[in-house]
Amino acid sequence: MDYIEKDILVHGYSDYVPFEFSNKIIELVDRIRNIEVDDNRFCLELRDIGSREVINLGRDYLKDKFMIHRVNYLSTECREKITKSRMDPNILCRLYGKKIDPFDIPVEFKYKNYFLGDLLLGYDFSDKVEVLKKMKIYFEKIYLSKKNTVINSSSYVHEIVHTQIERKGAILDHNNAEVLSIFMELLFLNDLDSSNILLYIGLINRIGDMILSYDLLQLKKDDISTYKNIKYFISTAKAIGLFEKYINANYLIKDEIVNNIQNVFDGKMTVDYFLSLFDINLEDGLGAISLIGI
Repeated sequence: MDYIEKDILVHGYSDYVPFEFSNKIIELVDRIRNIEVDDNRFCLELRDIGSREVINLGRDYLKDKFMIHRVNYLSTECREKITKSRMDPNILCRLYGKKIDPFDIPVEFKYKNYFLGDLLLGYDFSDKVEVLKKMKIYFEKIYLSKKNTVINSSSYVHEIVHTQIERKGAILDHNNAEVLSIFMELLFLNDLDSSNILLYIGLINRIGDMILSYDLLQLKKDDISTYKNIKYFISTAKAIGLFEKYINANYLIKDEIVNNIQNVFDGKMTVDYFLSLFDINLEDGLGAISLIGI
């Protein structure tokens, strides 16, 4: 069983169907390539705020906006024991795993890049369909950049949001898996800095990553890279489309967006249904990006 099959079974995604680019999408991507970057803002040297402040900023922001739920946690040592065992991993996960505050998930500052962050999931224990269908997702560790700037805090916000939506059936289309995490990362930067310099840096980084994902898709290297790159391409476009809708909305609509994100966290609706409520789609997202006055 390959990575894609496992990912679909554990998350409860719908069957994966390779994506085809329309002429309209290709045209919009070409327009986005022509956005001129202001190097004076994008390359601004950001001050070091320390690793503790990186965590505190992200934690306090999310706790102020949402009710954050406890999550399944599995230590690295326990995951290794389960991997080596022949017993049913679902039984062992219940034995070794525990519920914790997501802000207590261990964090390791390891990346050299300002913008990198990652969430290590513990579920790759079996190739059996019946086991994976029952498998819950356990979180093991959060990886962040070694560069302790507010950009790192936005990555932390991104990963914590994942802990609230990475559960079976919360997302039906895997191409929507990154939308809320990217949206909240941008909203955090927007709310933190009235000068919008931090938001500019975050947006340019995300748009650059989106174009890179698109270019990698044209190479058609293998099924797994295609599966991952199409997710980041579509999710980023939709996230920025949602962000543009949010910042241009009145306070009632803004509150509705935040309240419905809480409904997603609470398990009352899927990410997909949330996006449909606000008519968030790929073409409109790309269109919003192409019109951004950056």
